[in-house]
Amino acid sequence: MDLDNVNRSKKKIYALRTAKIIVPLALGAICLYYILTAFQWAEIWQAIQKADIFLFLISSITTTLIFWFLRTLRWSVLLKNEPLDVPFFKLYLYTAVTVGFANFTPFQSGEALKVELFRKYGGTRLSGYNYFFLEKTLDLLVISTLAVFGIFYLFELHLGNHIQLAIVGLMLILTILTLLFIAASVKYRDKLRSFQIHYSKFSYGFFLTIASWATMILGWKFILQSAAVDLTIFQTMSVISLTTVIGIISFIPGAVGVSEISIAALLSQLGFETVTAQTGAMMIALYSLVILVLSVVHLIILKASSFKSNSL
Repeated sequence: MDLDNVNRSKKKIYALRTAKIIVPLALGAICLYYILTAFQWAEIWQAIQKADIFLFLISSITTTLIFWFLRTLRWSVLLKNEPLDVPFFKLYLYTAVTVGFANFTPFQSGEALKVELFRKYGGTRLSGYNYFFLEKTLDLLVISTLAVFGIFYLFELHLGNHIQLAIVGLMLILTILTLLFIAASVKYRDKLRSFQIHYSKFSYGFFLTIASWATMILGWKFILQSAAVDLTIFQTMSVISLTTVIGIISFIPGAVGVSEISIAALLSQLGFETVTAQTGAMMIALYSLVILVLSVVHLIILKASSFKSNSL
C-alpha cells in the first residue's frame, strides 16, 4: 500500500514537471503562430526600415549597460556585510551575464546562477539564495506597484469589469505579500544563517531597484520613439510593467510571443494604429537581441578574465 502511494506520488510529481514544460511551450507556440499569421509584416518591415537605427542602438545599449551597473551596485550593497572579497569588475561581469541571459529563462530564474560566484568567494548556498530571493522580492515589489498604476492609467476601471478588478486584486496581493515577506525577514533575521537584513541596506537596495527600473523605462521610451511610437514616461512605465508581469506569469522562456502580443495590445489600447503598435512590439523584440549580443560579449570577457586569473 505504501509502495503504491509512493508510485502515485512520483507519477504526480512527474506529471507536474512535464506540465510545467509542455504548457509554457504550447502557449509560446500558439503566440508565435498568432504573431506570424496576424501581424502585418509587410507594413511592419517598411516602418522598421524608416526607424532611427542610431537612436535605437544608442538607447538600447546605453540603458542596458547602466541597468546592469545599477544591479551590480545593488548586489554589492546587499553583500556589504558578508566576509567576501569579490572584485567589483568580476561582480559586474557575473551580474551582466546572469541578468542578461535571465531574460530568456522562465521567471528570469537564470539570474540565480550568480549564487555560484557567491559560493566561489566563500559564501554559503543558503545565504546566497536568500540574497537572490531578496533581490527578486524588491523587483516584485516595484514592478507589481507599477503594474497596478498601469492598469488604472491604461484602462477605465468599472465595478462591473471583473477581469480588470481581478488583475488589480492580484497585483495588490503580490505587493502585500512582498511587504509581509520583507517585514518577516527583518523580524526573524537572527534565525536565518549568515543572512542579515538591515534597514539601511534594504533602503539602498530598494532605491537602486527603482533606479534600475527607471533606466529600463527610459530605454523603452527611446527605443519605441525610434520607430515613431512616441509615449510619455507614464505610458512607457505602464506598458513595461504590465508586459513584465504578463511575461512572468506565462512562464515562457523570454516571454517569447507573449511579450510581443502584450506590447502590441497595450499600444493599441493607447490609441496607436495596429501597424504602429505591432512595429513597437517588434522593436522591443529586436532590443532583446541586443541584450543577447551584449550578454555574449560580457560572457566572453568573463571567460577571458577567469582564464587570465587561473594562468597567473
